[in-house]
Amino acid sequence: MPDMALFQEVKEKVLFLIWNEAYDSNSAGHYHITSAQRFSPQDTSSLIARKAIQALIEEGLLERSEGWPEHFEISARGIEYVEAQLESSWTVIGQYAEEEAQAPLRASAPEQADTWQPLKIDRQQPEYQEVVNSVEAALEAIRGDNGYATSQADEREQIVTAIQTGLDRIKHAFPTRAEIKALLLDPLKFVARKFAEMTIGELAKVAATAIIKWLF
Repeated sequence: MPDMALFQEVKEKVLFLIWNEAYDSNSAGHYHITSAQRFSPQDTSSLIARKAIQALIEEGLLERSEGWPEHFEISARGIEYVEAQLESSWTVIGQYAEEEAQAPLRASAPEQADTWQPLKIDRQQPEYQEVVNSVEAALEAIRGDNGYATSQADEREQIVTAIQTGLDRIKHAFPTRAEIKALLLDPLKFVARKFAEMTIGELAKVAATAIIKWLF
């Protein structure tokens, strides 16, 4: 197999590992460029994995995190690509996903000690105020999108309820990091991906980015 073909296979495996961690775990969904070892397939050096990450960014399957030039995350295009590849066990990603499911669980990064502890929120902090303002703007846009309400009313209502609950929690209580992820970050990232080319998607992405900068 030519070297380029081998590198392409490594890229696909790295992309799958990033997709898997970003959307099946409690991670923030964005990672520092030096965390390549975390996404290195077996028998692949961190240097090769880092080159794969750089190549995936250039191809648009990963993207630089907004406001965090040294961080990256999987793009909407990357998500679509992985999910399409998973439909067939004949693809590199499809085969690798099956291998990973059958293998012992990969060692995961240690969970942050404060994941389940109430956060000490400084409500005068500019980053906190940016979160509140951006989440309120996104929530208002989602509530006001009649097309979403008509086509997928139940889904929209669940999203609105989660975000409103999360917003109330950070305004008036001391939620845990896990609560903020479940009630705010996850639904906002979902809306950002689903409506990537629309205003509500852009506002949701801004809000999610503000939460990541504040919380992680």
